[in-house]
Amino acid sequence: MVATKEAQSIRSDISNDILTFIRILENSFDTITSATNICQILEDKSDIPVYGMTPSNNNYWGYETNIRLPISIIGGLKPIATQPSMLEFSIKLIADSDKFKHESFDPLVYLEFNIVTIGYFNGKEMIHSLHLDRHPDSGTSDDPHPKYHFQFGGRKLEEKINDYGQGMFFDTPRIMHYPMDFILGMDFILSNYYSDIWIMIKESNHEYNSLVGKYQDIMIKPYFNSFTNHWSARTPFHDRDWNTQDVCPQITERPKS
Repeated sequence: MVATKEAQSIRSDISNDILTFIRILENSFDTITSATNICQILEDKSDIPVYGMTPSNNNYWGYETNIRLPISIIGGLKPIATQPSMLEFSIKLIADSDKFKHESFDPLVYLEFNIVTIGYFNGKEMIHSLHLDRHPDSGTSDDPHPKYHFQFGGRKLEEKINDYGQGMFFDTPRIMHYPMDFILGMDFILSNYYSDIWIMIKESNHEYNSLVGKYQDIMIKPYFNSFTNHWSARTPFHDRDWNTQDVCPQITERPKS
């Protein structure tokens, strides 16, 4: 089985964009070049990702990567004497070519996105972890799960830490957030952890801004269109291209006036 022509076209386009994006950032972060493995995955038209228990679908495409970036300054860090050392960014996503680049549909079918920051305090490794994922379509829970949500902690923290000190950790709240691919994920990381580099690049590199804007249109626009439709069209949740209540479980369906 090989990717459909439509999927191949999308994969090629994204591969070229990510390679360009990496080239823009490699002067600031030489380790980002390890993410070129994304391009190798996308260019292999026989690499068809499998989502859950569903049969293989050659309209699906996806990628995953893991990069490490040096970090030395983090604002508001506690304990104060902690010395930041490294930031790990990992992402795995799967998309359906039929819905990707559509202004109303959820652009992805799977997303796992982790930011793990590592530092040292009195010779002891310190860990901070943020986790963004997409709640499975078939997933059920007693707690509200926004379709895309950030959590402090997650599996990556559990894998790395066994001394919780005075910290207290639990599953909720899950903070709703728009989906992000590699490009938007790196822009998020730069803006929050490397703001001086982020500002410099945004002020000096038109190509960077164009790429970020392109993927904001693809990833973020449908997300907020779901909210716009809630207050304008007032169609029932199940009749919408992207159910607003999936995006934000607290949204209430009100009777038409």
